[in-house]
Amino acid sequence: MSKLLELEKKRVLYLEADLDPTAFDHRNGPPRRGQNGKMYAGHRYTPGKQSRYMREIQIAARIGDPVMFEKDIPLLLWVEYGVRRPKTVKRVYPVVRPDLTNYTKILEDSLNGIWWVDDSQVIAQIATKVYSNTPYVRAQCEPYG
Repeated sequence: MSKLLELEKKRVLYLEADLDPTAFDHRNGPPRRGQNGKMYAGHRYTPGKQSRYMREIQIAARIGDPVMFEKDIPLLLWVEYGVRRPKTVKRVYPVVRPDLTNYTKILEDSLNGIWWVDDSQVIAQIATKVYSNTPYVRAQCEPYG
C-alpha cells in the first residue's frame, strides 16, 4: 500500500447543513440559446433554486478548510437527507418524488473541486431520505476500502 493511500485512509470529511434538500432537475430541456441565437458551447442552464442550493452546499463543505482527495483515491459517500413531512401525509417513509438519486446528483456536483477532483471518484454510496421537522443535509466522505 502506498504512503499516500495510507494517509488518505485516515481522513474523513463531514458536512452538515440545515438546508431544504433540493433535487437535480433533469427536465430543464435542451441547452438554452444565447442572445445571438447560437447554442452555448457545452454549457447547460442551471435553474436559480439549484444554483443557490449548490452554493450553500459548497459553503458548508468548505467549513474547516478541507483538503481535497487526490484524483486516484476511490471514495465512499454517506448521505442523509431530512425532508419536511407534508401535513396530510401519514406515511412513515418519504416514498415520494424527488428521487434519492436526484438529491445525491446535485450534492456530488456541488462537491466537485472541494472534496474530490471529480464525482466519478465516488465508487460507493450509502444514502437515506427521512422525514424531519427541520430539513437538513448530512454527508461524510472517506476513502473506500
